[in-house]
Amino acid sequence: MATPTSPEFGLAFPVDQTSVVCLAFGIGIVALVAMKKFEESTIEKGEDDFIAQLLPKYLATREQYSRALIRYVGSMIAILCALCFVGPRLLEILAPDLKSYAPVAPLGFALLVVGFLPNVPWLQDVEWRVRRFWHERAFIPEAARATADGLRAANFDFSLYMQPPVLACPGMRGVELADFQAPRGTIEYGWARLSCLSHELARRRDAGETESLDDEMLDRYARDLDNVASKRRAMEVDMAQYREQKIRSQFYENDRLRNEIKNALWQLYILLGCAARLKLSRSGDINAAFRTFGFVLGPSTPPPKNHDLMIVGLTVMSASLLMLAFASVAAGVLFEENGMWNRSDYFPKDARDPLLWSLSAALTHGVAILSADWMRGRLLRNGQWFVAIGRERQPVAANYIRVAFGCAVFGYIALFLWGLTVQPLTLGFAISTIPFALLPAATGAFYGYHLDNVELDQRPSRPWEIGLQSFVTGCCGLVVAPIWLSLGGSTVADNLDYILLVAVFGSVVGASLAWYLPKAAAERRRRELQILAETTVAPQRSETVLSALASCPVTISREAAPV
Repeated sequence: MATPTSPEFGLAFPVDQTSVVCLAFGIGIVALVAMKKFEESTIEKGEDDFIAQLLPKYLATREQYSRALIRYVGSMIAILCALCFVGPRLLEILAPDLKSYAPVAPLGFALLVVGFLPNVPWLQDVEWRVRRFWHERAFIPEAARATADGLRAANFDFSLYMQPPVLACPGMRGVELADFQAPRGTIEYGWARLSCLSHELARRRDAGETESLDDEMLDRYARDLDNVASKRRAMEVDMAQYREQKIRSQFYENDRLRNEIKNALWQLYILLGCAARLKLSRSGDINAAFRTFGFVLGPSTPPPKNHDLMIVGLTVMSASLLMLAFASVAAGVLFEENGMWNRSDYFPKDARDPLLWSLSAALTHGVAILSADWMRGRLLRNGQWFVAIGRERQPVAANYIRVAFGCAVFGYIALFLWGLTVQPLTLGFAISTIPFALLPAATGAFYGYHLDNVELDQRPSRPWEIGLQSFVTGCCGLVVAPIWLSLGGSTVADNLDYILLVAVFGSVVGASLAWYLPKAAAERRRRELQILAETTVAPQRSETVLSALASCPVTISREAAPV
């Protein structure tokens, strides 16, 4: 992937003692404020959404939260650095009188990024969206909801609570033995389940038997747990009245009482699930903690993760491009010294060019893969990625076009900002960069294509898998390079070596990603199925539920049904 810049350029950021010190202070300010900002929720609060009241750090495992925090801080620092490199170019055009303040501009940009200067609302929205993006990468709040859904769908073993000493406890007042035998979905069953969970959790808190739960979260939300217990006590009178009315009429129902029990159970599921996830080790079985409360659950399966695929895939791609670029520079020097070839203006000439080309490719295609993964995950959660034909799921070709378009937009933005670090902002530069958006579009579409083939178990042969993406991205490079040259006013015939090199770069990008991503995804899928074969998994009723539970290690029993 070539960087569309002029052959002669210099960094826009002024490299002097003052600017470097200001940049260092700016990075420190952004890092400190970002660490505090990450603790703020990005969940849209609803009147009945109990999850929105919980802090983000309690909605993810400690490992997931710390990893997302580091990446969020890194993203905010990257935004600051991009502003510092692009800012001087903008000052030259928009405010020439302020050009002398360029060395201290990093401090101003840092205050803008962290929101200390509230005059740029769109920039504050960027911070919120970046924070929300990394919250979602830590499965906040999807994992908490998926865990609660798994507990709600699981069957419950009441044998632990049917002994007379347990039934004599104040927390079980109002519960009758017949409630334990009531069908699922009835008020009696929900009442028995709420009473058992509330009693057992209160007993463990009082006795200090919370080894499988996070004490910090239980202490933080002790008032909410006490409120659930208070609500249960207030329902005792309603349950007594309900039983009297039920004797008079077997068709009597109390929807208000049913909803109160349902809401109280949901809050318990959320608090219990989050407390167990926070205490979970990387290799632990979260369902083991739930089974001690009475939930009928099999061994848990690990959640699928694409982040390692992305990192390693981009590393393989960047290394391949770096070697190709250095080989091109060496070949150019060798042939030029022997009078066999005169390199064009845009062909890489020294050791700096391969590094810049590789960084440009890693940035652009990394943004494309992240965008494709985000769009695919969002459509999966909404049940819109696959289409059901009979008992089988089939990919939707239109979704690949949507992903390609989105990746083209985000890839163009990344390329545009990258280009501003090495050349001035002009209308011609903005227009001439557009063709290069075709390369990240191809990468994003193939990313979704490979993951779908793995998930649906319909991977083509390896030569076709690698060759198709290599051919398509190579053709994209062959098309965009002459267009970019024409838009920039250069002669295509004088830059044939550059055009061919961009085409080869595109082929290498496609071949390296196609060589690693589907193979690694298939190996991960094989391990997951091997673990899944050892567990009992409830049949999922929809693709949306399957996608939600995929982000949380909860496996429910085959007989499970919603409360």
